[in-house]
Order: sequence, then structure tokens, then C-alpha cells
Amino acid sequence: MHIVNANALAFPSIVSRERSSAPDAQISFLDFEILFRTSRVSKAALDAPFVVDAATNAIELLENSLDWLDNVTRTLRWRSQHLSALKNGHLNGQQPIARLPPELIRLVFEYHAEEQRLGPDPNSLAFYVPGHWLELSSVCRNWRLNLFHTPAIWANGIFHFHLEQALVSLPLAKDVPLNIDLKYSRRGYYTGYYRDDDGLAALAKLSRLFTRAWRISYVPYVEKDALAFIEIVCSKPLPNLQTLRIIYPDEDLAGDFLPQALAVHSNLRFLTLTNVFLTWPPVHGQLLSLNIDLEACYNSGRTLAHITVLFDVLARNMSLRTLKLCYSFDDVNLPDESPASRTHLPHLKNLYLRHNGPEASMYVLDRLRLPSLQELSMEDELDHSHQSALRMFTSISYAWASEPTDDPPNFLLLKHPARSLDSIKHFLELSLPGCPASLNERLNSNIQLSIKKMEPEDSEFLFERKL
Repeated sequence: MHIVNANALAFPSIVSRERSSAPDAQISFLDFEILFRTSRVSKAALDAPFVVDAATNAIELLENSLDWLDNVTRTLRWRSQHLSALKNGHLNGQQPIARLPPELIRLVFEYHAEEQRLGPDPNSLAFYVPGHWLELSSVCRNWRLNLFHTPAIWANGIFHFHLEQALVSLPLAKDVPLNIDLKYSRRGYYTGYYRDDDGLAALAKLSRLFTRAWRISYVPYVEKDALAFIEIVCSKPLPNLQTLRIIYPDEDLAGDFLPQALAVHSNLRFLTLTNVFLTWPPVHGQLLSLNIDLEACYNSGRTLAHITVLFDVLARNMSLRTLKLCYSFDDVNLPDESPASRTHLPHLKNLYLRHNGPEASMYVLDRLRLPSLQELSMEDELDHSHQSALRMFTSISYAWASEPTDDPPNFLLLKHPARSLDSIKHFLELSLPGCPASLNERLNSNIQLSIKKMEPEDSEFLFERKL
């Protein structure tokens, strides 16, 4: 029988997590010559009568040498720790516990999880993970070794833990860009009960990490927390940020946010703003997806941004593929004049519109040119007239119409709930009264309108261009 002395185990086998982002120090014979010279010059300056120039020269040499020695010490210490951890991991892998079959290891984990009742805190959206799980990692050495060599997994999901545990476990993510997903409950921030300073305290701890984030999702329930977060994302560039979601959910709490301009986040591609409106930096224009939902602000009576502000944002982002606009502008006293030219979004494929009635959504469509549009969803309820349906159809057709030099898209799908339109024929040719005949020439294709029943009181319009 092979007996293992517990004191002889090479545990722990954790690779050092405190490595600086500075590059490794390089060592050459010239560096040692400089060290010898520094030693001679500094000793001579101390032994001789004091001379300012000699002391200044010696101090400069000493500071440069000390910086180099610090870098060398850091590099060699990290290499020693890394090699020791790899050696210990190899020795640990030879212990009997490492040879347990995976099925047995899984049973041990399941038993321990049942005992600890791992699960979500009933008062919070955050998951609470007991500290025993870190102790349990010693059960399977191979599992543990893999655990500390998978920084991408930690970087993507670490903020599903309790905030304090996420910060403790943060070194496991190493230098991988972070997915910071802050899910606060209505009653409190990670803690299960409400304290006024919880949200601001969490932001203070996390703001230094935002420069590492590729995605930030923030759902505050307190206005001052939302304002503090907005101040952060508007005050400094976040070079790694690709996705930003700010969702302020409660209609009763929809505050009078003053529009602020986002900082120039050079890699930002996906932006979602719910009940928060931010203006656009003048030099950025690389968004692929934009989602603006200001319904709670609208319902609370807040004056929304003028439509020219919205179209300025769209004009700066011709790269958009997906656009969602919900109560996205002030629909009172809209300008009657037609624009000199439509805002061209050549790559937009998916468009979602919902406003206070179809006229506001069609007002947007009448000012866009969307030659690549594939799917359009409108949730504005039409009135019961055929003319309203045809008006919408015309607006869609003009927005979708391609210039002669453009390659036309293969199809367009329009989803639009409506009421009491059973009497409309299943197929409406574009030349019906109320639709300009010139559209047929511009589109140079056969466009049909069909109605598909969804529910007893709803219908779904399907606009399809067949080439």
C-alpha cells in the first residue's frame, strides 16, 4: 500500500497571480558594467569632499540602476514562482487523489454543492458562492490546475458572483478583458438589503476596472447611482469597451437626466440605452447596433430630445446593422418640411420601431434610406382604415427603395400588429389607390402585402419584395 504523507504534498500549485503588466527585464554584460561604474562613482562621491555635480551624477546613475534591479528582481521572482508552481502541480498530479476517475470527482462535487446549497440569493440577482468551493479545489489537482489557467472563463463570468468575491477572484482573470455585468436588485446591491451607499461604493471599487472591460452592463435602481455611472462613461475613454448597456428600469424613477456626451470609446460597437439618453461624440461612428428605449421617460412626462439630435447620431453611424428606437424623440411639433436628403444607412438589416402611434415611426422612415433592410418590426397600432395601412406601406417602400446604382436586397419582412383589417385582400399590388405608381419603377420588382393572422385580434403585415 502506498501511503502519502500529507506534509509532503506540494500543495498549493497555484501559478502566481500578481504579475505586473510590465515586460520582462533583459540582462546583458553591459548592464553589469553599468552597475560596477555606478558603484565606483557613488562610493567616490561619498568619500570625496562634497561636490554638487558629482553628487547629481551619482544620484542619476543610482536611480537608473535601482530601477533596473527592481525589474530584474520582479522578473526572476515571477519565474521562480511560476516554475515552482509547475513543479508542484506535476508532483500533485502524481498523488493518488489525482488518479480518481472523473465520475467520482463529479459525485464529490455534487455532494458538496448539495450540502452548501449553492444558489442565487433570494434578495439579489447576484450569485453567492461559499468560500468552501475554493477549499474544495484541492480535491482534484488536475481540475485545480486547469482552473488557474483559464483566465477567459473568469473574465467572462466573474461578476455573476457576489461583488467582494468577484474582486477577490479577479486575479484569476489575469490580463484578459472583462465582462462587467452588474445586476443589482431593487432592494439592495449584492447584499440583499438596501443601503444608500451600496451602489456608489460598488462603482468606486469597480471604476478602476472599466478600462479593462470589453462589455459593461449596468442596471441601477437609484438615480444617483445611474448619474454616477453616466459620469464615468462620459468622462474618460475606455479603449477596450465594445458593448455598453445602461438600463434604468423603473418608470417611477425615470429622472430628469441631462443629456451628456459619451467619451470617445474607440472600439464601441453595441450600445443600449434604456431611459437614459446620451449625445454622441463628434469623432466616433463605428456602431453596429444601437438600441434607444425612452418609454418610461415619455410616460413620466419628461421632454425628450429633438429628432434632429437623434438623426445626428444616426448620420454619424452609417455602419449600423441593427437599430431599435422606442419613444426615442419628442414627437410634439415635429417639423413639417421634408428633408433635403434622407439619412443613408447602407448596411442596416434590422429595424425596430415603437412610438406613440404610427405617425412618429413613419416620420422616421420618411427620413431614412435603407437599401439593405431585411426585417422591420413596428409595434405602433394602426387605426382601422385601409388608408393608414397603405400610408405605412408607402413609407416603408420609399425608405427601402434603392437607387439605380445600388444592388437591391433579396427580401424585406415587416412585422406590424394591427386591428380589424380582415377586409383587406391578402395581396395588395403597389398600384392600389393611395400608393404612388412611381414606386414600382423605382423598386423595379413585384412587391406584395399579405396579412397573416397571429391572434384573434391581431394581424401581422408581411411586406416582401420578390426579385
